[in-house]
Amino acid sequence: MRRQHPLTTLVGIALTLLFLVGLALHAWSNGGIAFSPGRVSALAKSGVEISGYSSHANFEGDCKQCHKPLSVSQDSLCMNCHEDVAQQIDNRKGTHSYISSEERCAYCHADHRGLEYDLTVAAFEKFNHTRTDFSLAKHGYDYESSSISCYTCHENQADFSILDESCVKCHAQSNPDFGLHHIERYGDNCLVCHDGVDRMVAFNHESTDFPLEGGHVGVSCTHCHRISEFSQPQENVQNTSGEFLIRNALIDPEESDPFTNTPRECVACHEEPALHENIFSADCSKCHTTEAWSTARLNGIEFNHSTQTVFTLDHHRRDYSGAQINCYECHGKQFNDFQVNTCIDCHNQDTGNPNFISVH
Repeated sequence: MRRQHPLTTLVGIALTLLFLVGLALHAWSNGGIAFSPGRVSALAKSGVEISGYSSHANFEGDCKQCHKPLSVSQDSLCMNCHEDVAQQIDNRKGTHSYISSEERCAYCHADHRGLEYDLTVAAFEKFNHTRTDFSLAKHGYDYESSSISCYTCHENQADFSILDESCVKCHAQSNPDFGLHHIERYGDNCLVCHDGVDRMVAFNHESTDFPLEGGHVGVSCTHCHRISEFSQPQENVQNTSGEFLIRNALIDPEESDPFTNTPRECVACHEEPALHENIFSADCSKCHTTEAWSTARLNGIEFNHSTQTVFTLDHHRRDYSGAQINCYECHGKQFNDFQVNTCIDCHNQDTGNPNFISVH
């Protein structure tokens, strides 16, 4: 007669059932921790609590906080606590909006690696910075050839936003004078112009809705793009013929981006000459082009008084009082109208030669 296997005996079966029941009771009383693959992180930020917990270790025995495989996804449970992350994903703004696998939390923040495991630092290795607006192609090392850590630029560890002074503090170590001059001219919002690979170097103004043509080609950026909080307008600049003035177009100090909403109207940069005052409209394009202030156009036709009429204005730009002569003083409201008496009335005002007209 063959001997019966111990596990198939009544005693064996009873002991097995007793063991399984005891194991189940132990798992139930400890929230399932008996099946945990490892301790969860106990690292916490001072003063920061989420749903009453400062770290994952606070609810280590309550597995259902993170695991309900038959009813809901783990990522949904993560978002229930980490509401700020959920908002970043929904609003497409913030660190997690740049992550292609934003709904796979454990891919970057795997836990059960020990009490001292830092889930945030571990995620850095998974983060693809090329998905952001700033390349690390030239920001892998600092000026001392030391590796740049994430926290060097992202000093605000709460949301990993960039502080303007982060760029300034680092680059000032290389050339303080250049840094100060650069801020005075362009402001300290570095990310407006730079994306890590010198965006402005490859920038083509033709791609904007204000292409630079004619006389605008040689104008420096800061003549049009200024932040009044950081700089004062430069002295008005006359062109070579002394016919018009350029002034800096100042941006509202509340506008952090000096390249957004820059005025496009001529009067924002060009002072109206006294010659034009109360005569012509502010629509400069009716008479002028970006090629040059002169020659002007009248009724769509280029007009140069010196070459297209029999009368030059070389000696008729100012009257006897020193005031600039405008078109209406000689032609009235109709530019093609002229009365000889206009000359007589004007020259009679010559106090230096009062008898000139009568003798003439």
